[in-house]
Amino acid sequence: MRSRKFVAAAVALVAGASTLVGCGSSDSGGGSSADGEPTIGFVVPLISNPYWELMQEFAEGAAGQLGIDLLTAQADSDESKQINIVQGWISSGVDGIVVGPVSDKVGQTVLREAESAGIPVTFMQRAPGVDLDDSPEDIYVGYVGTDDSGGGTLAAQTLYDSGARKWVAMTGDQGNSVAEQRLAAAEDFVAEHPDVELLKTQYGNEARAAGQQTMENFLSALPGPGFDGVFSFNDEGALGAIQALDNSGDLDSVSVTAMDGTPDAVQAVVDGELLTSVGGGYACGAFALVELYDFIKGHKPDNREVNIPLLPITTENAQAYQDQVINGMDTYDFKAVSQEYTPGASTADFKITLK
Repeated sequence: MRSRKFVAAAVALVAGASTLVGCGSSDSGGGSSADGEPTIGFVVPLISNPYWELMQEFAEGAAGQLGIDLLTAQADSDESKQINIVQGWISSGVDGIVVGPVSDKVGQTVLREAESAGIPVTFMQRAPGVDLDDSPEDIYVGYVGTDDSGGGTLAAQTLYDSGARKWVAMTGDQGNSVAEQRLAAAEDFVAEHPDVELLKTQYGNEARAAGQQTMENFLSALPGPGFDGVFSFNDEGALGAIQALDNSGDLDSVSVTAMDGTPDAVQAVVDGELLTSVGGGYACGAFALVELYDFIKGHKPDNREVNIPLLPITTENAQAYQDQVINGMDTYDFKAVSQEYTPGASTADFKITLK
């Protein structure tokens, strides 16, 4: 494989040494647990996507450490199912709910139901389609997402630094705020670099199979191939694209960047198949849980909207990322970022970095 130029990242340690313990996981239940700790529902759009699976695992670790009775569920990317899950938790009397919206159409309904029951909510990763200022602070407690624009720019810069100038882009479903922000960052980057062409863009690449099909279509429409760079908004789509490029014998002539930092993508970086995966964002779900836990305990967030920074994972730091983030979730000290346990803790502490 040809030589490739990578973006390096200077990072510092914010991981502690506490060990996570288990917590409850169920689709039903309600009210504070027997020991008086809160019961909180935590719903992701799709657990079969490794990114959301990691997000849930990280949140389960936070719950175990903070003493939260955590109820987990996933919505199969179905807006109606997600709303039904939330309604069920509200009916059972949970103390709070953390939602990763299927789309920006979910938030208004969730908040209306939660407000009628007086149950606080935080949203994570995807924008809920409701402005923070338009909802009561005691219901819409806050939003913790990722700096998707910054992350998209990092991925685009890495692709540019590899020498690629003719790009195709793969993004997610329309209405997915994460996909839209990441793609917009790539489009802005191209607009600022006249020597780069964005030849084609395809939506709907949430899963690996879709990414493979999209890349096969790109190869058919632009034979040769007529492009040398792929910007993917997520890892799963990128990994499918890599499979298609490998099948066609074109992988060595096309550079691929992705985002999320999932285990398979990080391994692809190590193997030289993927330039970078800009990741670490799945920690935002755990931080949204910490924020809600603190609110229930009487601590308002100092910033209701937080977008945690993302890390460019390259060959230089991939091993450290595997050791400290993917395999080292049980070393993160969630109490250190919780106001309930650490006076002076702030939402500014919501970030994952490497030592």
